[in-house]
Amino acid sequence: MLGVMSERPLLISSILVHAATYHHDTEIVSRTVEGAIHRYTYAEAERRSKRLARALLRLGIKPGDRVGTLAWKIASGISSCITASRV
Repeated sequence: MLGVMSERPLLISSILVHAATYHHDTEIVSRTVEGAIHRYTYAEAERRSKRLARALLRLGIKPGDRVGTLAWKIASGISSCITASRV
């Protein structure tokens, strides 16, 4: 990729892979709708994202398909966005 600043495209999924590889124990902290604090690591987020992406593929979603999500800005909503970018 001559003439660009990065060796790979800046996809959400590749950013998560980088975070899981180099910052796997770093916590992602969010608050649930009910108010409780939810904590998980980048490594856990990547595992969950891969698992959800495989489920979407089994359901017939193909690369290039549009996937919509309706979720709050919480862990499940963020996971949905990352997962859709993996397919």
